[in-house]
Amino acid sequence: MRKKVVGFVKKQKLNNAGSALLTVIVVVAFITVLATTMLYITGMNYQMKQTDYQNKKSFYKAEEALDELKAELVRKDMTRAFDYAYQEVMVQYAALEGDTRQAAFNGAFLDKLDEIWRKRKTDRESAGQTLLDELKAMVPAYEKNFIAPEAGLGEADIALVCDRANGRFVVQNVRVRYAENGYSSFICTDIAYCVPDLDLEYSSSTSVSGTLPEREAVVLSDYIIFMNWKKY
Repeated sequence: MRKKVVGFVKKQKLNNAGSALLTVIVVVAFITVLATTMLYITGMNYQMKQTDYQNKKSFYKAEEALDELKAELVRKDMTRAFDYAYQEVMVQYAALEGDTRQAAFNGAFLDKLDEIWRKRKTDRESAGQTLLDELKAMVPAYEKNFIAPEAGLGEADIALVCDRANGRFVVQNVRVRYAENGYSSFICTDIAYCVPDLDLEYSSSTSVSGTLPEREAVVLSDYIIFMNWKKY
């Protein structure tokens, strides 16, 4: 009887040892699954951050081309149109009154821009080219960014609109694209030259001396805006 009790106790001890081993295996398996899950989540987060970084980089590179084009348009077009319109108004300043001065400035400003772009279009067409080639010539460092409409998608080509009712000249359907490492950004926008607002009235000091009002300092870059902007 005594031997049987001892055997039973030994059997119980063996059973406890097996249970502990099973517990260790379960804990190790759980830790392994948890570590694998954490590594997977970390990897996915890294991949998502890389994708976001590359997408933002391609977008900023595409936008950079538009910013460079805008700077050129200010230098080549806005300055010419502004100087021309201002001189036109100053020549007939005394004959104009009130709002007619600003209206005359607006008309002359838009006339000059229309003249500039129509000439560009004519010159390009005579050379067998398009306005897209004109845009590329303005920013040679970003020439590859500017693209033509894709065939079969019904996209309109670059167009010129002199919107006198809203006081702006618009270059429509300008497209840029930047691609790198399998990531790309595509932007389509209209570029509008808006007529600057000027105070063309005599001040109290100038009216006494009878001299013309001094020319205002105008930040011309503020008057070129992107409209109908789309990113793909």
